[in-house]
Amino acid sequence: MREHVRQPKSFRRAFSKAQKIISSSKKTADLVALASDKLNAQGARIMRMKDDLESLFRMLLAWTKGEYKKVPLQTVMLAVAAVIYFINPFDAIHDYLPGAGYLDDASVLAFVMKSLQSDLEEFLIWEKHS
Repeated sequence: MREHVRQPKSFRRAFSKAQKIISSSKKTADLVALASDKLNAQGARIMRMKDDLESLFRMLLAWTKGEYKKVPLQTVMLAVAAVIYFINPFDAIHDYLPGAGYLDDASVLAFVMKSLQSDLEEFLIWEKHS
């Protein structure tokens, strides 16, 4: 990870699961599909990040398909861990808690998006010219 910040225990678990998931293109694509569905269902709660997350999902799918190989493996791991954390309803603050349930998701996603900003910008440039 680019910044040394103490992550929630559930995010550390998600990060360790990410390695298993990225070893399979299908698992990675299925994970992105689940996250995309959740994003669309919960969009109002994290609307400010929706465009960035959709870009992240596209980057992961392009990497999964072998279309975009420039993304570092560490970036893929961090992105997949964030997606796992996002779709897990039982993360640090359970998603079913009104109001607070998505605060930790938003915090973790904001951290990850900031950490991956330059890699995501490079992907968007590549995507625009592809």
